[in-house]
Amino acid sequence: RYAGLNLTNIGNPDKNTIEFRMANGTLNPEVIKQNIFLYSSLINTAIKVTQNPEAYEERLDKFYKTDVTEKEKAENFLNLIIDNEEDRQIYMDR
Repeated sequence: RYAGLNLTNIGNPDKNTIEFRMANGTLNPEVIKQNIFLYSSLINTAIKVTQNPEAYEERLDKFYKTDVTEKEKAENFLNLIIDNEEDRQIYMDR
């Protein structure tokens, strides 16, 4: 809830949202690239899920779970939008 990416309301029937707060300020090109990759992965996944929801059914079921920890929410979110495990770990570490 108090991070740059708020996943608290995922699956909440009253407010099912993902909140992107201001990206962390940096002059580090690697961090800027990581932020862009995260946002573009989310947009790309939204398009793909709209076109072929059956292909994402299992990952979406996990993504919408509400009885999980914040860490599990983050892992489910990243598993939904990023296929590469090493890339997912970058965001978990951040």
